[in-house]
Amino acid sequence: RWLHTAPGEFAPSVAAARTQLAQGDVDAALQTLAPLVGVEDPEPAAMNLQLRALVKQNERASTLFTPLDLAPTVRRARDVLAKHPGAADLAETLEAFAGP
Repeated sequence: RWLHTAPGEFAPSVAAARTQLAQGDVDAALQTLAPLVGVEDPEPAAMNLQLRALVKQNERASTLFTPLDLAPTVRRARDVLAKHPGAADLAETLEAFAGP
């Protein structure tokens, strides 16, 4: 209900996206995160969740013949991390899924 009363606001959107990812609803998480990561300087927490959601989507939908391209998201996440070097969660996600 919190997200419905404040759509697009950071805290409710991040909370909803975390819950959606935990429940395996990747599409809903990506939709919830879209307004947060579609800005010029997204918050590291939103970028972290976006990257995690896209990795999950990639694991489910990618095949040998139709791989999903995560490179643009990884580049953007690295750019966000460069602006926010203290974002430990984002750094860990990048390291775990994209290599150092």
